[in-house]
Amino acid sequence: EVTLIKRPEKSLNIVSVSGPEHIPHEIEKNTATVALKAMLDYLNIKQGFNVIIKKHIPLSSGLGGSAASSVAAVV
Repeated sequence: EVTLIKRPEKSLNIVSVSGPEHIPHEIEKNTATVALKAMLDYLNIKQGFNVIIKKHIPLSSGLGGSAASSVAAVV
């Protein structure tokens, strides 16, 4: 689950991450924010967001958790 909240600054900010340990909190390393930033850059959208991530898929489980986070952020 990924929640985006508009913010006045034109940058991304990961507010919180819940779920398995070792989920990156850095914008450049988290799959949700990497995908979101790529979409915003491609579409030339100058809007910032606070990002809240609630991860329910175990890391390295082979269930597509990283892909799910990426898609959730851009949909």
